[in-house]
Amino acid sequence: MSDGPFRSLPLARHWRELAKLAENGNYSREDLADAAFTALEKTWRKDVPAALVVAIHGLFLKPQHRLFASDRVEEVEALSDLAAGRPLGRLLIEHAAMVVQEGLSGEIGMIEATQRTVEAWEARTYRQIEEHYIREAPPSLTRKVRERVWNALADGDRRALARLLFSQQGRVKRPSHARKHVGLDEGVAL
Repeated sequence: MSDGPFRSLPLARHWRELAKLAENGNYSREDLADAAFTALEKTWRKDVPAALVVAIHGLFLKPQHRLFASDRVEEVEALSDLAAGRPLGRLLIEHAAMVVQEGLSGEIGMIEATQRTVEAWEARTYRQIEEHYIREAPPSLTRKVRERVWNALADGDRRALARLLFSQQGRVKRPSHARKHVGLDEGVAL
């Protein structure tokens, strides 16, 4: 018997861990939300170079000396060499350019670009997990995992996550696994 479709999921280990927890109904929504946060944070650390974060931070926080947004968009797009071979970094540049084009700047613009990047990456990863389970798992398990992963991603505060990811160049301390529950001997809460 297979250990579960999460083992063959073609994503990083932390995303497979989220799928594994979603398969097991014993984990709460909070556990899944923590696992989703950890997966996003680890993906950010791996895929978004600190130099890119610092450069975008500098572009958004410097005084606007350009009259036209297109000049600032070109400055953002010029950072694409820093994200070479890193899809999440490239996605951050694309969303930063869109935010600049819309006229947002400062910390608000930077956080908005990061939040949009995180949301786009969540949607992409959710679709990958869903498609994998459709191919590899029975329909009942697919529905269960789809719903639980969707809820885990929806429960996250993306704005707070965006702030944390940009603070200290994305170095956020969070538990890397589901927290251990204490008081299990007391039984189910009534």
